[in-house]
Amino acid sequence: MGGNSNVLMATAGRSVHIIDHNLAFEERFDVEQFRQLHICADFWMRWPDLYDRHDAERRLRGAAARTSAFLDMVPPEWTEDCGDHLDRIAAVLGRINDPTFWRDLQP
Repeated sequence: MGGNSNVLMATAGRSVHIIDHNLAFEERFDVEQFRQLHICADFWMRWPDLYDRHDAERRLRGAAARTSAFLDMVPPEWTEDCGDHLDRIAAVLGRINDPTFWRDLQP
C-alpha cells in the first residue's frame, strides 16, 4: 500500500474507513510514485473533477497569505529545534504559483 494512509476496518459493521494523511510537506515526495502506489490512486484517476481548482486556489492563496501571521503565533519554544522547517512550509504553500503544482493534480 502506498501513500501515507491508514485503513481501519470495523469488523462489527463490516465497514472500512480510510485516513489519508496529507504529504504536502514531505521532502522526498514523488508524484509519479504516489500515483502508482497510493491506495486511492485508481479512484482519483477516474474522477478528473475531484476538486474545484478555482476554490482550491482561492483557499490556498488565503492560507499562503496568512502563513507568516500563523507562524508568528507559535510559541518560540515550540520551534527552537525546527531548523528551517517553517520556512519550507511557506515555500511549499508558495508552489501554488508554479504551473507544475496544478499539472500534478490532474489525472
